[in-house]
Amino acid sequence: MSKITLHQAAEMAGITKQAIRKAISAGKLTSAKDEQGRVIVQAADVERIWPRKPVAGERLPEVGESSTNHRAQVTSGLQPQIEAIQEQLRRADEMHQRERELLNGQIEDLRADRDNWRKQAERTTLLLEDQRQKVETRKRNWWARLTGS
Repeated sequence: MSKITLHQAAEMAGITKQAIRKAISAGKLTSAKDEQGRVIVQAADVERIWPRKPVAGERLPEVGESSTNHRAQVTSGLQPQIEAIQEQLRRADEMHQRERELLNGQIEDLRADRDNWRKQAERTTLLLEDQRQKVETRKRNWWARLTGS
């Protein structure tokens, strides 16, 4: 039977070490201590309580056995996924950069349009004021002619 540490059991089950400890306290899982005083459990018991899908070619190291080789196998299996995700992030960054450039161009166009409309409104206001003055002047002159003042 394969004996594993609490940390390895937690990784294997996909839960926390505290959850493993609670299962031991509740009597669902048996444990022992190794020569170094670490709590160890049976890997089969962990799989019985928290079933999981095995990763192809995966083997959990025994207590005391170096887990470096296991980590290297898992890491090398994840490397293509990591590279694919990095490529997706790079593409998303490029897309967002293009969108920012387009939006900045639209903002500049809108500002130019706003400034043109503002100038046109100012000219229109000046023309209307000038027309009002002419109409008022004509009314006075006409009235003045009528009344003889």
